[in-house]
Amino acid sequence: MSPSADRPDLTQLRIQSKELVRGVRAADVNALARALVYFPTSSEFTLASAQLVIARENGFDSWPNFVVP
Repeated sequence: MSPSADRPDLTQLRIQSKELVRGVRAADVNALARALVYFPTSSEFTLASAQLVIARENGFDSWPNFVVP
């Protein structure tokens, strides 16, 4: 996916990141499937880890590159 001006606002992205962390820690199958693509284990899965997953799912190599216009 290429970078897009249609991405959600920063507040929504932060909420999505926190939800992903909670999902991974709760062993939610969908959250784990998303995380394990980029992280071989779910141990020590942090907010920064979730932010990186979301950035990469949206075609960016890092969270700062994704959220900074």
